[in-house]
Amino acid sequence: MQRCRSTDLPPQPPQVYAGRRNGLTLIELLVVISIISILASLILPAVQSAREAARRTTCANNIRQITLAIHNEATATGRLPAAGNFGSSGERYHNWVTALLGYLDRADLNDQYNRNKPYTDEANKQLTRTQLNVLTCPNDLSVVAGQGNLSFVVNAGFGWTVPVDCPATLHLTPDNVARVVPFDLNGNGIVCPLDPATDGNTTDRSLLFDLSLFFVENLPLGSGTVRHHSFDTITDGTGHTLLLAENIRAGYDPVDDATWGSPEIRHCAFLISSYVCKDERCAPGNVDYRLANDRQTDPARREAINSSLEQPEGGAPWPSSLHVGIVNVAFCDGHVRPISTMIDGNIYAALITPRGARITGPLGQRIVADNDY
Repeated sequence: MQRCRSTDLPPQPPQVYAGRRNGLTLIELLVVISIISILASLILPAVQSAREAARRTTCANNIRQITLAIHNEATATGRLPAAGNFGSSGERYHNWVTALLGYLDRADLNDQYNRNKPYTDEANKQLTRTQLNVLTCPNDLSVVAGQGNLSFVVNAGFGWTVPVDCPATLHLTPDNVARVVPFDLNGNGIVCPLDPATDGNTTDRSLLFDLSLFFVENLPLGSGTVRHHSFDTITDGTGHTLLLAENIRAGYDPVDDATWGSPEIRHCAFLISSYVCKDERCAPGNVDYRLANDRQTDPARREAINSSLEQPEGGAPWPSSLHVGIVNVAFCDGHVRPISTMIDGNIYAALITPRGARITGPLGQRIVADNDY
C-alpha cells in the first residue's frame, strides 16, 4: 500500500482557513463584550448604591458630631445657643456654628474669632470662609470648594423675631424674592408687639417659645430679645423634637457673600411653613398642620421638605437633601435618623415644636408616638 504524502492532499485555499480563524475570533470577542456589558449592568448599580450608602453614612456621622457639640455647649452654658445674634442697630454678629467651634475641634478658629465685632468684620468673615468638612454632607452638590459651606441647619420652628421682638416668618415668592411677614400666632388680630404680655395671656411671644427651638437674639446678651431653650424646657420629649436637619440651600451664598458664620435664619436654620395658618393668622378654623409638608397645594408646596431643590441658595430655609426619598435629621436626645420626604404634615409639625402638646386652642398638637414616623 502506498502511503499518502502531504503533497498528495488536495490543495486548499489558505485564505479559507484564515477567514475561519478571523471569524471565530470576532465571535468570541463579541461574546466577551456581551458578558462584560451584562456584568457591568449588574455591578454598576451595586457600586453606585455602595457609594451612596457611604455618603449617607458620612452625612449622618457629621450631623451626629454637630449634635454632640451642641450638647457640650448646652452643658457648659445651661442653654441652647442662639440661631443668630444681632446688634440693636441690626449688626450681624455670630451664629450657632461659631458658638460650637471649640467643640468641633477647631479651637484655632474659635480663639481667633472676635465676638465683639460683627461677623461681617473682614477678619471674622475670612475665618468663616474656612472649609470645615464636618459642616457639610457629601451629597450637597452646592458645596463650593474653599468656601464656608454649610449643609446642616438648626430648628427655628415657626419663625423668628424681628428687632422689635415681633414673631415673623419668611416666604420665598414665585420670583424668588424673600418676604418677611409678621405672624399672628394667637389669632387675635393684633400683631405683636402690641399684643399684651400680661401673665396668663396666651401671647404671640409665648406661643413662639412653645413652637420654636432656636431663636434670633440680641447682643450684648441680656439686652433686647432674650429667648432660648435648654434641654430641660423641651416638654414634648427630646427624642421627639428635631434639633438639626439637612438643607443644601443653606450656608455659602455667593450672592450675599454668606458663609457658615451668617446669623441670618435663611443661611443657618430651617423653618416650618407658616401656611399652616391661613393669612399668617392662627385663629380657630385657620390652622391646618397638613400644610406643613403638603407637596400638592400652592403656595405651601414651595415650603415642603425638599421643595428648595429648585430654589436659590440662601433663600429657602426648608429641610432638603439629595438622598433619595429622605432627609437626615438629629433629635434633641442625640439620635440621628432619616425621615421621609413624604412625612405627614401633622407629624412633621409635632416633631419640630418643643412644647406643642401643651398648647391649647387652634395650634394645639397631638402627642407623637415612636411608630408615627
